[in-house]
Amino acid sequence: MATTEAEKQELMSQAGASSLTATASGIALVTLGILALARVDPPLLNAIAVIVAGLALFFEGGAISARYARTLAETPAHELDAAALATGMNAGVLAGTAGLVLGILAILGLAAESLTAVAVIVFGAAVLFDYAAKAQMKALRMAGREGSETAARVALAAASATNTAAILVGVGLITLGILALAGTVASTLSSVALLSLGGYLFLDATSVAGRVFGIFAY
Repeated sequence: MATTEAEKQELMSQAGASSLTATASGIALVTLGILALARVDPPLLNAIAVIVAGLALFFEGGAISARYARTLAETPAHELDAAALATGMNAGVLAGTAGLVLGILAILGLAAESLTAVAVIVFGAAVLFDYAAKAQMKALRMAGREGSETAARVALAAASATNTAAILVGVGLITLGILALAGTVASTLSSVALLSLGGYLFLDATSVAGRVFGIFAY
């Protein structure tokens, strides 16, 4: 189905708002992470960073769900089983909500280091689900162009092999969170994890905006 000019403008507007939020959140997380590593009240700064990351993932999860629904609507029903592709579409929203709650509790001083570490693990899982969702959307668009179920499944496999940075970041966050929970310099590991998440969000937002504004392929 062809995309009208009005739909393109709406897509660019949504992408711009989502990218702006992710970019600002990424910069904030990097800044907070650096300050925390410099020992400027790490527990408080990490708790604030958890809230910022939670907000970023919440809005990004909502944006991904909207783009997924739009992509699915433009793809013939026989190409792929939509129910099979729906896994993880709300992971960002759930992780964002959890991050907000955990961050607020951490600011209140309720086992701040442990709650921050748990939030880091949740964020890592969300990044992995986010990666899967983006791969599925890319496969759906490729399926729509190719026009056969076999081509669609090949496209899904190819799309899943891309963007290894998301996998590395997701696994890294989970690993750092587990180590922090184990009490291994918990505050420092959480700061490194949140700083890394900030860098990922910033670079990912830039990449998404470039693709949407450039060729509308995402």
